[in-house]
Amino acid sequence: RSYQLKPVAEIMSSVNQLVATLQTTRTSLDRSLLRLTALELDDYVTLADITSIFSSFEIMQQAKSELDAAVAVVEEAGADISYIVLNLENGQTIEHNADRAYYSASTIKAPFCISLVRAQGDAARTNYGGLITSTIVNSDNEAYRTLRERLYGQSFFGELSAQAGAPCDLTHWYCDYSVRDLANIWRVCADWLATDDPCAQWLRDMLGDTLNSRVDDIAGIDQASTWSKAGWFSGEARYNVTFDGGVVNTPQGSYAIAVATNRGSDFKSIESVMRPLVSLANARLSEA
Repeated sequence: RSYQLKPVAEIMSSVNQLVATLQTTRTSLDRSLLRLTALELDDYVTLADITSIFSSFEIMQQAKSELDAAVAVVEEAGADISYIVLNLENGQTIEHNADRAYYSASTIKAPFCISLVRAQGDAARTNYGGLITSTIVNSDNEAYRTLRERLYGQSFFGELSAQAGAPCDLTHWYCDYSVRDLANIWRVCADWLATDDPCAQWLRDMLGDTLNSRVDDIAGIDQASTWSKAGWFSGEARYNVTFDGGVVNTPQGSYAIAVATNRGSDFKSIESVMRPLVSLANARLSEA
């Protein structure tokens, strides 16, 4: 079979005609779009939109299934597990057994230090900077004890927790509260941490990577930042706990998160619940 090439001038003429036709079609489409009302534009759904909706739905269904399964494993073993995600924009929650009180353990240390620095600013950083860093980053009990003794009778943490609607009695340095209480305490902390105050920036840098917290390990990816603090204790049944909570900041929005179980030092269960919980929370934010 043989082919005969057309002259270049003839080919260019055909190309120019095609370009002109495409330009006319584009102009016509542009005019049609300009005539659409705002309501019609809002109703304009593309195939990409539909695909995104189905993908988000599948992610949420899968995450919810994994979350329910993880909770069932803990509860069928005779233990309690609680979780909450609190959307900091609209107050909506994803929760389970969220009002069951647990021993705070070291989860209290970060909000305590935040309340101190929020109240005293540079003075707190100057006078107690090393103690605050050890208390938050390393969960140092001696540093926390020293802070409590030096600041005995101060009301700054009581004011912060009352503002959160979760008043805590720190007479004995620690307290009992629910995942809902801790999420609300972090909600108030986040309001201040997000400011341009240099002291807030100083604390934000610490709170992104604290001892044993799974919040950053699980949620601190894909342009997200986290502020968190974990607590744990094994021994007397009354105080047995593994507790983790904080704030997750994503490009789509921010939420407070808290997960707790009455099994001491059981980070495996915390992680098994937190991982699908974060997936579900992020999918909900993307859907909004």
